[in-house]
Amino acid sequence: MPTMAACHAEGKSAVVAVVDRGGNLIALQRDNSVGPHNTDAAVRKAFTALSTKTPTRKLADIARANPDSNNLNTVNDLLLIGGGVPLKFGNKET
Repeated sequence: MPTMAACHAEGKSAVVAVVDRGGNLIALQRDNSVGPHNTDAAVRKAFTALSTKTPTRKLADIARANPDSNNLNTVNDLLLIGGGVPLKFGNKET
């Protein structure tokens, strides 16, 4: 998986989660050294990127800068920290 290889090239361990259009987990790969909370976070970041069609780091920045968007932190299934990205195939979001 290219994402895992990119993390390993930077000397980092990782969890990669992919959700379908309905937000259901369809693929997960994790390094043995990561804690179980990282797996949950990866799934929530994937869901957040899908749901908002926005990279989670950008969404976190928006929520921090805009008081009207800060309440996004209170939505249980959303996780506003970097690492989640919407997937695209060509010009179409998947």
